[in-house]
Amino acid sequence: MRDDRFPEMDNVSLEQRLAPLLSAASPADAPWLRRLLSEPDSARAFNAVDSELFLRGERASRMIAVVSAGRGEGRTTLAFLLAAMAAASDPGRRVLLVDADLERGRLGEMLGLAPQSEGLRELMAGRISPPQAIHASALPNLSLVPRGGTSALAFAPRPLQALLDSVAPQFDLVIVDTPAGSASSAALLIAKLAGSAVMVVRYRGPTHEQAASFLADVSRTGAEIVGCVMNQREYVIPAFLYGQR
Repeated sequence: MRDDRFPEMDNVSLEQRLAPLLSAASPADAPWLRRLLSEPDSARAFNAVDSELFLRGERASRMIAVVSAGRGEGRTTLAFLLAAMAAASDPGRRVLLVDADLERGRLGEMLGLAPQSEGLRELMAGRISPPQAIHASALPNLSLVPRGGTSALAFAPRPLQALLDSVAPQFDLVIVDTPAGSASSAALLIAKLAGSAVMVVRYRGPTHEQAASFLADVSRTGAEIVGCVMNQREYVIPAFLYGQR
């Protein structure tokens, strides 16, 4: 029996659905985003995470934080990939991407928002309300809460909790990009607020002990660990492991 929750993703139709998003991206981002979204490994990563969310039920399927132990491991890339693929593969699925990396977040640029678009920083400073922080993207069913302005601001969990509570009835999937766990405790707070998390580990990045320690910290928040995605893997998985010869 075919599961309507996961419509078949024809390459041509999916490419057509993603085209407006790529057209809106900044000139610096558009080429690598195009490569990212066309990679078979990207589709496999999205399908694995999305299937796991579906299997885990309502709680895990609505909000997820993308976390990592260190910087440069691919959190933002995975957050963008999950949001873009979820919206493009199912036009009826309402997706919200939240950039909660207040220091280095750049999802607004990647999605073609105007510079200095108001977002999470302004919300945490009390200058705007949650609805004012949400911006439309080039895909009609994908919205974004950008990082916001460039002024220094400490992470405040209560405004983010208010935002997540307010958007819960409006969106089918909320994906939150976080700062690196090694740089800020905000990643743990965000994972707790979201209720579930997927961890990104860069190949030859953190040591096994560092990754395991951070994963244990995330688990202690009570967030449900959906899975782990290895980024920039350099080795090839032998075909026999897939049952191929």
